[in-house]
Amino acid sequence: MERETIPSRLRRLRNQEEIPSFLRLLDARGQPVTLSYSDLIFQSEDWARALRAQGLSQGDRVILILQHSTELYTAFCGALIAGIVPTLFAFPSQKVSEEYYFSSVDRLVVSS
Repeated sequence: MERETIPSRLRRLRNQEEIPSFLRLLDARGQPVTLSYSDLIFQSEDWARALRAQGLSQGDRVILILQHSTELYTAFCGALIAGIVPTLFAFPSQKVSEEYYFSSVDRLVVSS
């Protein structure tokens, strides 16, 4: 029996009716945002194309630094669809300057 991958399962679920929402979040204004499986796969495929357009290919690694949002989930799934290995890093906090944050990420990426 062939194992099902996350991308193949998402594609299968996209075509089924009456599937509950994939994700429900509150946006920055506190308003609810819902992401359906269909929206998830379509937006994830957009991310997969965008990552490939940046020269990434199957087996490459990518660091995703995004605020908690539907884009975080669709970017992560998009990387999986493209065969790229995603890693999530925390979005910069207001407690740390962006310059310091990204210089420390640079050091981490270079030293790994």
